[in-house]
Amino acid sequence: MFSKRHRQPLGLGILINQRGLALAQTPTHNDAKQSLPAWHWQAFSAHPLLSSASEWPEPHCLRWARQRSGFSAQSVAMALPPEKLLRFTFNVSSSMGPRQLQAHLQAQLAPVLPWPIHEVLWDYQLSQHQDNPGIPTTTVNRPAWLNAALQAQPLWQAEVLALPKSWAQACEHWCRQAGLRLVRLEPEWQASMRWQQFVQNSKAAVLQEPPAQAEDMLSESEWAVLGGLSLGVVKP
Repeated sequence: MFSKRHRQPLGLGILINQRGLALAQTPTHNDAKQSLPAWHWQAFSAHPLLSSASEWPEPHCLRWARQRSGFSAQSVAMALPPEKLLRFTFNVSSSMGPRQLQAHLQAQLAPVLPWPIHEVLWDYQLSQHQDNPGIPTTTVNRPAWLNAALQAQPLWQAEVLALPKSWAQACEHWCRQAGLRLVRLEPEWQASMRWQQFVQNSKAAVLQEPPAQAEDMLSESEWAVLGGLSLGVVKP
């Protein structure tokens, strides 16, 4: 979600925590048998990671980490902080066209946001109700033909994610200052799910937990997010 339609052969996942900065680059085609993304850790022992004035370390820290890693990827994916992300679910009709659907969702979204709609980036995914829980099977106040028509019309759910546009722009600017291009922002849970699927489908002996050298830097959940981010840059 919140993904620009630009793909490169290699992508870079970036994860920031209170201990430092982690980078993971997608495997090249030559490393397909290895399957694991290459990763690099940059500790922030000499400098505090976050200050009251910024949510990111100085751009030179990211440039230095990339130089030391030897990674060539320039397209970046990062996770959205949970406190910056709002999540909503709306029922929609399958008869809506794309423009009508977007207008409908925007009208539903605007009253529940803490920010003006023009200051927000939002995106959505659709899923179909299996049993149409929002429509009663029969209603005595409706004619039979209307009940049948309502039951025949599929009901969909739109999961909408929204975040402040200013935060996304500041994040993009931070990457640009380090010579990188932000092409994907996504929730931590989405990146983690991608990694779990990758682990389950991989033919190589890939472990879910971080490798031994990463255990002091990243938790298991952070490792899954980092791996999922690196894969998401080049995969839909």
